[in-house]
Amino acid sequence: MDFISSVLGVFISTTYEFIFRKNLLYSRIKPKNHKLNWFLLILFRKNFKVYIQDLGLNPWKYPTIESLKKARLTTKKDIKKYFSSKSTSVLLNFFSLKMSSSGSTGKPFEFRIFVLQWIEEQARVYSSFRLGGYSIGKKMVIFRSYSPKSGEKNIKEVKWKNWIYFNSFSVDEENLMIYYNYLIKYNIKFIRTYPSTLSTFLAFLKSKNLKLNLKMIHVSSENISDKLILESEEYFDCKLVNYYGQVEQAILGVNLFDSCSISILPYTSWYKLEDNTIASMNLINLTNPLINYQVNDHLIHLNNNQFKVVGRSNVFLKHVNGYSVSTINFYTLMQKFTNLIKWQIIQKNDLTVTLSYQGKLSLEEKKQILVGIYDRLGDVSLSFKYNEFKFNGEGKINPIVIL
Repeated sequence: MDFISSVLGVFISTTYEFIFRKNLLYSRIKPKNHKLNWFLLILFRKNFKVYIQDLGLNPWKYPTIESLKKARLTTKKDIKKYFSSKSTSVLLNFFSLKMSSSGSTGKPFEFRIFVLQWIEEQARVYSSFRLGGYSIGKKMVIFRSYSPKSGEKNIKEVKWKNWIYFNSFSVDEENLMIYYNYLIKYNIKFIRTYPSTLSTFLAFLKSKNLKLNLKMIHVSSENISDKLILESEEYFDCKLVNYYGQVEQAILGVNLFDSCSISILPYTSWYKLEDNTIASMNLINLTNPLINYQVNDHLIHLNNNQFKVVGRSNVFLKHVNGYSVSTINFYTLMQKFTNLIKWQIIQKNDLTVTLSYQGKLSLEEKKQILVGIYDRLGDVSLSFKYNEFKFNGEGKINPIVIL
C-alpha cells in the first residue's frame, strides 16, 4: 500500500506540473475551506460529531476563526479517545497505514493515516524534491535514519530507486571522508538529510577545505537555523529545501518563496495563540481530523502565508570518538518500544548514559536499546533506572538531558 501510494503521489505531482507548468505545492497554499469535508465527517466519521460538541462547537455550523477561538483546544488525549483504532471502522483501518511520531514529549504518538491522505503526502514530498530539480531515476543520497543491521555496510544502495543510504549514526572523520568520496565518485547531486547531520557534514568539509557542488539539499524532521540554510546554499551552490512538518499532520510547510521562511501546506485554517504557537484545523486528515489543534512549535507570522519556525533548538549527545550525535537518532530508536509510558536518556560529562523509564521493558527490549545506543554513541557505559527522572524548572520531563 505504501508503494502504491508513492507511485500515485508521484503521478499526481508530475501530472500537475505538466498541465499547469508549476510545482504542485504552490496550489496547496491557496486559501480553501473544508465545508464539504466537514459535513461528510459529521455524517459518516464515527465519533466526529461528539468530538466537535466536546470542543464546544456546533457540529452543524462550519466553524469560523472566531468560533474556533472560543472553543477549547484539541489535545492528543482527544485524538486517542475519539479516533483510536478501536473506534475506527474496519474499512478505514484496512486502508490506512500505522504511523508514530518521534516521541519529542517522551512517548511516541501513534495514529493511522488513511491511504488517500498518504497519497497526498507522497505527492507533496515528491513535489518538494522537484523544487530542487530532482526527478525519478536520478541518484539521491539519503543521509538520515539508516542504521546498518548485522552484515550491512555504512553505505547501502537500493538500485530500483537509485537511492543510496548513508549511516547517519557513524559520522566520524573517517566515515565522513568515505561519504564525501562516494558523492564525488558517483557525481551525486541530490541529498536528503537531517539539519543536524548536514551541520556536522558541512563543518567537516570546511575543516578539510573540500568542495562539493550539489543541486539540492532536502532537510526535514528538525528545526534548521537561518545561518545553516544560508551557509549550506552558499557552500554547496544549490537550493536547500526545508520540508517542515508534524507527523500528526496538523501543519506542514516548505520554504517556497524565501529560503528562511516556510509557507503552510496544504489547505489549513489557523490562528495565532498568545504564546506565538498556532492552532490549526486540517480536515484533509481523514483518520484523525484535527480541529483547534495546538502546534507546539513556535511559529512567528511574517506576512501572508510565511512563517519563521523557532523554539525547536537541538540538543546533541557525545559519541565516544568525540563527535556530536543529534537527538533525532534516539527518538527513532525509542519509538519502537510501545509499552513505555515515559523515557529519558541522560548523558553525563564522562559520557556515561542512564535510561530512566516508566512502563514495561523486557530483557530482550533492554538488549535492543543497549545495541541501539551503542550504534549511536559507541561503547558507552549504560544503566537502566526505573522512574528516576531529571526535571527542568517547568516540571517537565525532557526526553534527552545532558548533565
